[in-house]
Amino acid sequence: EVVSPLTSISSLTQILQLDVKDQNVKEKLSLIQEFIDRIARTVRTLVDFSKPIAQKVENIYLNHVIDHVIQIIKYDKRLKHQEIETALDPHIPLVKASFDQVLQVFINLCLNAADAMECQDKGHLKIKTWYNETGVFASVTDNGCGISMENIPHIFEPFYTTKQLDKGTGLGLWVSYNIIKSFGGEITLETKEAAGTQFTISLPAVRQKKE
Repeated sequence: EVVSPLTSISSLTQILQLDVKDQNVKEKLSLIQEFIDRIARTVRTLVDFSKPIAQKVENIYLNHVIDHVIQIIKYDKRLKHQEIETALDPHIPLVKASFDQVLQVFINLCLNAADAMECQDKGHLKIKTWYNETGVFASVTDNGCGISMENIPHIFEPFYTTKQLDKGTGLGLWVSYNIIKSFGGEITLETKEAAGTQFTISLPAVRQKKE
């Protein structure tokens, strides 16, 4: 039910790419095609949820993942008028993980932040990376409504959500938590009600072999 219309949209997008001369429009169509491919991969994962398919695990540069995230979320209407800031340390080591799955984690955290900032006239989303001798870190910080103390212990539980029924399933943070854990990492949060939330991801750095 999902793959069939996706295939049609993909075909039409490819036809338009051949016909369109405007380079700006071509770039937008390429972005649409990239989103379609991501949805298709997600659908395949959901279909095989009881027998998860093997993800491509490789050495990835976290800043590249975040660059892709920014390109995706800046088109979301919830973030259209909000400020998005990055502070990415160019010297962070590589981490061993799946690019697509880590991308999914950051998109989820950023869109959760977007929902939390709906109460703000001037929303501010900041994504930061850094590292130390223990690993590589990334944080997603918003100045939204925060999370109440009674909800914090349940925030990574499946199907637990504080959003309205039409806005969340309660699976996003649970899936994100398990993705990061599967690569030997941790995901934690700091929050203050009515003042914002910060999620911090840590992943082991790839140890470079000495020459």
